[in-house]
Amino acid sequence: MPYIKDEDRKEPDMVRVTRAIARAVESGTIKDKGDMNYVFFFMARRFMEKFGYRYGVISDVKAAARDSADEVERRFMTPREDVAIKENGDVS
Repeated sequence: MPYIKDEDRKEPDMVRVTRAIARAVESGTIKDKGDMNYVFFFMARRFMEKFGYRYGVISDVKAAARDSADEVERRFMTPREDVAIKENGDVS
């Protein structure tokens, strides 16, 4: 889902943005759900300001947020749940 072409990842602005976010997380500036929500919403709002508050753009922003949440669940939450079941046993 979050996979973009390698050459697109190397675009200077994309590199700067991802490095800035990584630094903010590593330094503790982005430290909790509220901080992440702020960054996500800021990016979504700026995207809509640039590309317009049309239905398709708003729908794309919503889909990207939902798809990202689904990817976090698929890659991190589900495997963590599997570990917890092995450690603690399943619901009987």
